Amino acid sequence: MNILFVLFMTDFFLTYLGIDAGIIEEANPFMVWLFEIPFLPSLLIRLLMAAAVIYLPIRLIKAQKIRPVLAKTYYVIAYGANAIILGVHLYWIISYGMMIA
Repeated sequence: MNILFVLFMTDFFLTYLGIDAGIIEEANPFMVWLFEIPFLPSLLIRLLMAAAVIYLPIRLIKAQKIRPVLAKTYYVIAYGANAIILGVHLYWIISYGMMIA
């Protein structure tokens, strides 16, 4: 779960840096507002979001509200989605680096 947290927060930092530099725009219309507010409040909100996304399924398993198989599927999808998003970040970082070189 720690790796998922690192992926989640790395996405936030890279997105924030890319938007702040004017290189990229937030592609998720539900998340645009997060990057329109100052950095520290958005960081706090993202930390709370990460905690909810990562630890809520664990709590639900312990309370026997969901089956472990469902939680495992959820985490596989979460890891995959974050890997794809970081691939997009890598693409724009390399593309921008080639443009300024």
